[in-house]
Amino acid sequence: MRVAVVVFEGFDELDAIGPLEVLRNAAAMDATGLSVELVALDGAAEVTGSHGLRVRTDGRLDPEGTDLLVIPGGGWNGRGRSLVHLPGVSRQTAGTPDLVPTGPPPAALAP
Repeated sequence: MRVAVVVFEGFDELDAIGPLEVLRNAAAMDATGLSVELVALDGAAEVTGSHGLRVRTDGRLDPEGTDLLVIPGGGWNGRGRSLVHLPGVSRQTAGTPDLVPTGPPPAALAP
């Protein structure tokens, strides 16, 4: 199973880093077939969270090659990006990854 933790400018750090740590620890403990990536929508090499934490990403989100999306809350500080136009993120449809929101709905996902 391929898991992508999606980060964007203004994401809530705890909502992204907590699940990332747990899932990567599971993968390291030989969870069969589990891979976990920290990704950005635009492929940015570095993203800044809502409290100033800068993280380096593993690359760009590949929705077609992802089984599960983990989407943190955030964006309420004015730095959040709009994810509304990304297929499978603003709504679930056949053929898109499952969504796991980890905090309050991010402002970046607001309609």
